[in-house]
Amino acid sequence: MVRLVDAPRTEKTDPRVLDPEEAAAFLDAAAGDDMEQLFTTMLYTGLRPAEGRGLRWADVQLAGTTAAIQVRQQMLELKGQGRVAGDPKSQHGRRDIPLIPQALTALQAQRRHVAELRLHAGPLWQDHDLVFPDALGSPLVSRTVRDHFARIAGRAGVADATPHTLRHSTGTFLLAAGVPDRVVQAILGHGSAAMTRHYQHVLPTMLSDAGARLAQFLQATS
Repeated sequence: MVRLVDAPRTEKTDPRVLDPEEAAAFLDAAAGDDMEQLFTTMLYTGLRPAEGRGLRWADVQLAGTTAAIQVRQQMLELKGQGRVAGDPKSQHGRRDIPLIPQALTALQAQRRHVAELRLHAGPLWQDHDLVFPDALGSPLVSRTVRDHFARIAGRAGVADATPHTLRHSTGTFLLAAGVPDRVVQAILGHGSAAMTRHYQHVLPTMLSDAGARLAQFLQATS
């Protein structure tokens, strides 16, 4: 007779997050890569990889009083159809994201890069209005993005990371900066606060800061 027993529980591990030093090393290693500005923009906006590949210039506001990007589509890879534009992942994924100076600089550089690609491609250029196209203007292949990321991460000494790691890092940096959870939720395009918390992780520096604040509080009240 075989006795039935409960399967052993497997502990959930936190998603990989870059600390500020790793993020800086990754961006340094990305310098000159064709995907440099894509990864920089993803890190500073929290875009999903598919949202970055589907971003259009029509949805980017670089000038004016408020620089921002509007997430209105993502690039999907469907069997039998190839790369096709689709709606954001959910109604909450349709959102506006403010551009901090680093992201604005990256997008301005990308505009110049796309102009060079267009000039070099000549009549072969396929105009899809994409911010991050391939050399002929067509949508990037997700596998290509992952391969570039892996090579850059290797040069930077960043292990066990994927393009989606940048999004988790954004959520964590926003937490460390003291941005309210509801605002982080809107920036990341989540439908619930619980999902946003899944993207917010505690960095060692945040623990040290908490300890220092506690010591300061106890000293002031003693």
